[in-house]
Amino acid sequence: MEFRVPIKSDIEDILTWKYDGIYSFYDNSIQKEKIEWIESFIDSDDNFSIYNEQNELVGNCSFYYIEEFFC
Repeated sequence: MEFRVPIKSDIEDILTWKYDGIYSFYDNSIQKEKIEWIESFIDSDDNFSIYNEQNELVGNCSFYYIEEFFC
């Protein structure tokens, strides 16, 4: 597996990712806000594309640091 910072071609792979049946609700190409959010992944330090040994997209993930405040 390869985790990498998304490049333009990765974004296209993520946007065209399709689910079958009832899970098609989660397809990435159906909601404008989601498309814009995914497009913001390019060169981000928080988002990663995950590819297998055949260079096929198998997932993507985001990591965010949230500082905790104590009152």
